[in-house]
Amino acid sequence: LEKPHEMLTERRVTLQACRFAQVGTWEGWIDVDGERLTVDRTGSVASRDRSWGIRPIGEPEPAGRPDSAFQGMWWLYLPLAFDD
Repeated sequence: LEKPHEMLTERRVTLQACRFAQVGTWEGWIDVDGERLTVDRTGSVASRDRSWGIRPIGEPEPAGRPDSAFQGMWWLYLPLAFDD
């Protein structure tokens, strides 16, 4: 579970989210248009994630007091798996 993160537009919360990531191996098959690809757990590593929270979607903020300059942020989603 990653640390929750929050972004404000002035005093209003516009992003407040948290994510859980799970890394593992997969086994089975994928069928696309009748062509089947076998997936073996010794050769496949993947991740899936579940996130929840407030997202900055929908209509823009109404006109009014201008926002302060956006200071930027780093957001690097990098799930890792090690042999041990």
